[in-house]
Amino acid sequence: MAAFTALAILVDKHFALVDVVDAVVLVMGLVGLFGFSYKRKLATRNIWQTFTIFAISYHYLYSFILDRKYGGTPGDTLLTAILPLPIFIGLILYSFKSKI
Repeated sequence: MAAFTALAILVDKHFALVDVVDAVVLVMGLVGLFGFSYKRKLATRNIWQTFTIFAISYHYLYSFILDRKYGGTPGDTLLTAILPLPIFIGLILYSFKSKI
């Protein structure tokens, strides 16, 4: 996901604030996935729960509304909706189900 995001930012000629927010959400998601994978407490449960809800809401808002506004195709939308599912599942398990 990080490689796809970096490639999209480099290739895209219209760099916008939404791309920066998308990259920050992705990096924070990877940090949460790291915490889940290695059973490390990286922040409070409330912070991760809030971030998880924000990240999922933001990503799907971006995928289905903003991406179309910036010229995305339905195939792109489907791809961006499916690729981050492992990160989101890890974040949900880390923030809502984990004992950490």
